[in-house]
Amino acid sequence: MAAGGRRPGAQRQQILTAGKDAAKALQEGTYSLSMLLGQSWLADYYTRWQDHWTPGGVGWIGNGYTVVEVPGAKGMCLDVQGGGKTNGTPVQIYTCNGGAAQEWTLEGGEEDLHLRNSGSFKCLDVAGNASANGTKIQITDCYSTKGQSWKADVRAPPS
Repeated sequence: MAAGGRRPGAQRQQILTAGKDAAKALQEGTYSLSMLLGQSWLADYYTRWQDHWTPGGVGWIGNGYTVVEVPGAKGMCLDVQGGGKTNGTPVQIYTCNGGAAQEWTLEGGEEDLHLRNSGSFKCLDVAGNASANGTKIQITDCYSTKGQSWKADVRAPPS
């Protein structure tokens, strides 16, 4: 017998049992975490798939349009002034009305997004690709200037 009246075999068995229980708990925890992360990944993947392929989305094949409502200005939409169709026609914020001047198709991807107006078939453009406050936003022939490339993340948190 070992000191303290315990047999060496019993102590060894306690250690082995504790090790087995710990390994089982670690395995179960790892499985639970992988299920949680896997579900999160699947949910994100599914959301991105929906964003891409739903009507008006970047990958939509069809004639679906999207309306760009201005965050913080409920009921106000991106609108081609007067429903114009010529290069240089200003784009403004206007009460949402469902007209063609407010319908846009998304082309490209999140890093190089182009917004084409369904009424004019021209793209949203920052005049002269300028970055100063008050720079004119207009429509012009698509894919003709650097000022037509936008970034977007439909899941971006509101500021």
